[in-house]
Amino acid sequence: GMDGFCRFLGKILCIKLDGYCYMNLQGFRGIVDALGGVYVDVPYQLDYEDPDQNLYIHIKPGPQTLNGTQAEGFVRFRSGYVQADIGRADAQKIFLTALFKQVKNSMNVSTIAKLVEQVMTYVLTDVPLADLIIYAKELLGVDMGNISMMTMHGSAIVNERGAWLYVMNRASTLDMINTYLNPFNMDVTAANLDVLCFDGANFSSTTGNIPDIYS
Repeated sequence: GMDGFCRFLGKILCIKLDGYCYMNLQGFRGIVDALGGVYVDVPYQLDYEDPDQNLYIHIKPGPQTLNGTQAEGFVRFRSGYVQADIGRADAQKIFLTALFKQVKNSMNVSTIAKLVEQVMTYVLTDVPLADLIIYAKELLGVDMGNISMMTMHGSAIVNERGAWLYVMNRASTLDMINTYLNPFNMDVTAANLDVLCFDGANFSSTTGNIPDIYS
């Protein structure tokens, strides 16, 4: 599944993905706890309960150290954001920034041993172990000022069947690919990006015109 997803994502973004890491929620919680928690400035009161998923989120606003369970709630919470999934994506950027700082500040023999145990148990990857070690060493030397996290511009719509879709804006996506992701010595063009060649006439929406959004 991950191999297929990487091929699909690489195709529609016109880039080459060198590998993937897949981690389940148990592994996420374990890694956060292995770091001794992650210090995050929570911007809002987060309250949400979904017994079917055994998900109970109650986090007060303000600077605090989140344990694994609380961190899971922080990155999964979406119901209280005006932009829903986009708001959640923004919160995940906040968390990843805080997580990276925590990793850099808490590296010691004990922490590394705990992290390795969690990674070996819960992380699935096609990246060779030797390469992972190299990447980890390089990552610890990266300045946060040189890291960019972004969300592709687009609009959320509901189709006639009631399913929510996020339609990216082609011009903004092209600019983002060519500015940050393009490994080639020439720009990716709209023709390169339109590999799926969907026919807008086959897509109906109650909240927006897909061809107009994608243009």
